[in-house]
Amino acid sequence: MTAPLPTVARHADLFVFAGAGASYAPPAALPLFNPMRDAILKQLGLVDYLDGPELREITKGLAPEPFMHALKESGVDVRGWLSRTLRMGEPAPPRPNAVHVALAQLAAAGCAVWTVNFDTLVEDADPGLRAVSWPANPTDPGEIHKPHGSLPGELIVTARQVLVGLEASWREALADAVRHRVVAFIGYSGRDFDFQPLWDGILAEATAVVWFYLPEDGVDEEKRLARLLRTCATKGTLFPYPSPDDSDPSRDFVAWCTDNGLVAVDRDLVDQLAAPPPRRPFPPLGGNLALAQVRVRGVLGDWRGAVWAGLRTLPRNPDRLTTLKQVGAQVVNNAGRWVTVPLGVIARTPLLAAGTREVAEGKLIASHSRHGDHQRVLRGTDDLDDRSPSTLLALRASSLRMTGNLDEAARVGAQAYERARQEMDPNQVRVAGAAFQRAYALMWAGRLADCRRCVDDDLRPAVAIAANRMVAWADYLEGSLALHEGDDVTAARHYDLSELRFRGEGFLDGVVTVRTARLTLTRRTDPGSFPDRLADLEASRSSTAILYTRGHPFSTEAVLIERAEYARIHEHDLDRAARLYRKVADASAYPIQRCSGLLGVGLVAVEQGGPRTDLHAARDLAAASGVRVLVRHAEAALGLADGVRPDEVFFC
Repeated sequence: MTAPLPTVARHADLFVFAGAGASYAPPAALPLFNPMRDAILKQLGLVDYLDGPELREITKGLAPEPFMHALKESGVDVRGWLSRTLRMGEPAPPRPNAVHVALAQLAAAGCAVWTVNFDTLVEDADPGLRAVSWPANPTDPGEIHKPHGSLPGELIVTARQVLVGLEASWREALADAVRHRVVAFIGYSGRDFDFQPLWDGILAEATAVVWFYLPEDGVDEEKRLARLLRTCATKGTLFPYPSPDDSDPSRDFVAWCTDNGLVAVDRDLVDQLAAPPPRRPFPPLGGNLALAQVRVRGVLGDWRGAVWAGLRTLPRNPDRLTTLKQVGAQVVNNAGRWVTVPLGVIARTPLLAAGTREVAEGKLIASHSRHGDHQRVLRGTDDLDDRSPSTLLALRASSLRMTGNLDEAARVGAQAYERARQEMDPNQVRVAGAAFQRAYALMWAGRLADCRRCVDDDLRPAVAIAANRMVAWADYLEGSLALHEGDDVTAARHYDLSELRFRGEGFLDGVVTVRTARLTLTRRTDPGSFPDRLADLEASRSSTAILYTRGHPFSTEAVLIERAEYARIHEHDLDRAARLYRKVADASAYPIQRCSGLLGVGLVAVEQGGPRTDLHAARDLAAASGVRVLVRHAEAALGLADGVRPDEVFFC
């Protein structure tokens, strides 16, 4: 039974945040993102993503911003297309619905009203209202705040814009607006990349949070909201409100405002909320649609499809050079080991320009790193000097981490970071990549205080303006660091955000990485759901086999280790645990995985009263590799008596 909603005595005690769902009901009848996305996919000829069940699932996970970013980078006038879409006069011009009228009345009476919608329907409901829209200063006078912009002005629509986070001035204004107020969400999912990481902390100071939503089959929305707003859920100030069968969120919101004496909306207008919205046409896209298809396929994770689309449409493509560059980048950055052959030829052809050879050599080393050929990376970066680019130093740091010398990896990562700062990369991608490699090595080495300083002082400031994917990797790293530090709530929040970003970009390799790490968190916080988490991971790995074919053995071995420890502790199947651990210990090419496998075999031996040989081997190898946490686990197990079950080990 839904708990009674809190009451609001004064307009000044209420803050309302409206999403796209507020403009969906008639007579506004503006489309949500999903039909926009489907219309764009049809215009680009990507109907496969609307039909096939697995590809459809990938498409559903794509957020608006990365999708729009790909279109904008292809020369499509995204703002113009959105403007035409949201102002189309067929079958009737969009007009304010009951929610817009209610929001206008609330704003005029002193309620704080924010919306991420681009349309001006709230302002149309009361022309006397003033809207403060990004990029204006949020402290400017106005009754409505629009942090993503407003038509016909500037808009925040691309991944690069939202992934850097909400601007500080808008973040502070939001915090001030919700403090000690009842907060109501209407027509909003809470999944915006720039707002999602803020809600839990900012809404902790709200009096109560009321979230109107429409239940979906198979979706536990209350559980999702409780994860999104953990602090409010713990304090008991979160009030999720699912609409009954005969209602909808818009009507429930207006009714709640009416019951509190805050608005008076015409009954006929309220009744229109329940009417099916008319289907509006979508205007044609402009720009280079052939290039847009290549970029969108890349965003969806289908790099092979991007390559073939680029080649197939090349004869009629008005920008062949840019398209060829996109095709080449997709091949070089995603193809199998065969790509090292032409890269090697280019890098070693003396007739070519020195700059061309250097670029090919860097791509060759990056390809070796991507495919786990770390010894080749180390050989290729043995003779780096003061003129070598930071990217090669960062790749060397990554391979040193994978091959076991963690302290040296951290040192080289620090060197790469300083070199990247000297290179003055305007997008900070190199700085962010180097800081990530150093922080990752420090975490694996168990130097958590150093890692925390690197994340806070070097990584986070860089990723704020770096490549979109680096933001997701930073969240993944922070989740793993929090897990090491014993802060499970923070770990879960960062893992949620990292997977959200990876899914938004359609980068399934990242999704697999996060879900693998989450197995450790699941064993510690909710072991009963471990089989379900494992099944989700395997489903992701299956999808990856369709679109990405990297199949990294390190990830496979990490899953085997998690399964083994789950079998040892929660299923008490020691024979199975020992088999899985032994498989990793005997076959892994990675010292940290061999350490983990040997440690696991040794833990089983302690409980079974067997020899401690593997524990000694695990301790020695971990010490030589700088894996301090595994050294501590091995030494603790060596001090136990035969027959005692060693404590559970948590890897990440």
